[in-house]
Amino acid sequence: MIYYEGVLRIDGGNRGALEGLGSIYLKTNKSDSAVKYYNKQLDTNPKDLWADYNLGMVLALSKNEVLQGLPFLQKAYDLGGSSQASVLMNIGFAYFSIGEYTKALKYIRKTLLLEPSWCGINQDYYNILYIQGKSDEALNFLDSIQNFTTCKRACDIMRFYYYTLQRDFKKAEGYSKQALDGDQNEFIREDRYYDIFFNYLLQETGRKNDAAKGLKTSIKYFEAEMMKVNGVQLSIIRLKLASSYAMLGENEKALDYLSQLEKFGLFEYPITLAFPGFDNLRNNPAFKAIVKHIEDQRAAVRERVREMEDSGELNL
Repeated sequence: MIYYEGVLRIDGGNRGALEGLGSIYLKTNKSDSAVKYYNKQLDTNPKDLWADYNLGMVLALSKNEVLQGLPFLQKAYDLGGSSQASVLMNIGFAYFSIGEYTKALKYIRKTLLLEPSWCGINQDYYNILYIQGKSDEALNFLDSIQNFTTCKRACDIMRFYYYTLQRDFKKAEGYSKQALDGDQNEFIREDRYYDIFFNYLLQETGRKNDAAKGLKTSIKYFEAEMMKVNGVQLSIIRLKLASSYAMLGENEKALDYLSQLEKFGLFEYPITLAFPGFDNLRNNPAFKAIVKHIEDQRAAVRERVREMEDSGELNL
């Protein structure tokens, strides 16, 4: 940071220094300061697609201001971002965050055409299909990508998730073992979202004490991790903590984390509001009210996006 500030004292419009400071603030959960420096980057570099991209990304995915962020992502796309995987990916994530799944798939698919070996993005593509109820298509997608990418482990993870949700626990556990490949600790470090599904499997197959122990360990880890992330990652963690507390029967804590998603946004990966770990809350009036409010908010944003498309403000 000191280096970048020194550069700006000499050259106040230096693109690299402005972007560098913005990125540091973003990574340290100071999104307002990140916006300030990305705005300066854009002011001094109006034809730089990365200036628009940075500002659009932080607005849409860190501050949950999708309507403000999409026009900047549009500009980045028009300035050459249509051939940049990171631009396409985050446009897809912005649409995913508001439940605009068709557009989300469109841009995640474009990302994968450029970077087919990005295993995490392959998982996102599967997840969006599954959320829409296209489970057969989602499984066929896993079969197809496994033939020409190095994402076998990622595919096994998603099959484990799939069969857990289908309550085919024997098949789920088989894919879990394939994915772990003998080293559970290493694998869980790589994919910290695996454990919620595994603990649900334990709970539903008569191993409730092991599940409770695993959930408490997971909660401790993620409540500490919340201090280190923002935006989409923070939304994912809040949803995971909510489901963990719900599975432990600590409904008030579960509802507290869910209520935070009303303000800060919902990003359903790999857990969704339909995750069976929330089943004991389904009839809870507070749970129903939170879910309805989130759905109403997202529907209102989607409607506004359509108005922006009709007016020509957006053409994605």
